[in-house]
Amino acid sequence: MTIAALARSVPAAVVSATPAPLVSIALTGVFNAEAATRGLKALLARAGDAPDFSAVEAQLVETETQVRTIFDELLPPAAG
Repeated sequence: MTIAALARSVPAAVVSATPAPLVSIALTGVFNAEAATRGLKALLARAGDAPDFSAVEAQLVETETQVRTIFDELLPPAAG
């Protein structure tokens, strides 16, 4: 792993890991944002240090993109 990839991966790991325990405690099955209560969304926003739930969603999408980029840099797809 390059230093640059490592430096980019640390914030991504923190952002993606923070809400996970809350969701697993609050839910069984797959998380459905449309069915989530306002209280759960507010809790997830606080856990993600975001002003609201839509900001958490945007942050997670950006983090997933960054993680995928790092993954592809470290383990490029096989040719063929």
